[in-house]
Amino acid sequence: MIPDGTESQRCGAKSTGRTWSRLSCMVNDRKEVIMICQQKRMFVLVMLLACVSLFAVRTASAEDLVSGRYISSAGKNIILDLDVKGPSASNLIVHQFLSAQVDIISSSPSLVKFDRKKGKVQWLIKKVKPGSVRITMELSEPIPPGLVRAEVRCRDQKTGQMMDITIKP
Repeated sequence: MIPDGTESQRCGAKSTGRTWSRLSCMVNDRKEVIMICQQKRMFVLVMLLACVSLFAVRTASAEDLVSGRYISSAGKNIILDLDVKGPSASNLIVHQFLSAQVDIISSSPSLVKFDRKKGKVQWLIKKVKPGSVRITMELSEPIPPGLVRAEVRCRDQKTGQMMDITIKP
């Protein structure tokens, strides 16, 4: 047991009576506990607010700028629809991967490069506005399902960062 004077000094009590000293100490301890609980609660609220802010201000992903899907991904006619969202991506670089050694009879828009050995076709689509862009190709021979894929590169107009998206059938 702690002598009354020591306990009174520790708790800040001015009375030398044993009962008053314990009561005073309990009140001070309770105030400290309440203050600590309030500080913890405030810390949790600040951390929760920080987490919510991080989710709300996430950076744009490639899918936020451009998405796409194949209308036709097998046979002689390949059709790829791209959906460009605002703000405009301005220019798109589209790489289409086909089976090697397949020839292209026609494409719309006109292609920029074609590597027949690798089966890689490239388009540069300039001054793209938000909306739909359709890329079509007619091939010399049919290709089986599941062999095509596209990669779209564009620059995020807000951050200046290059973004990549892969489109599979």
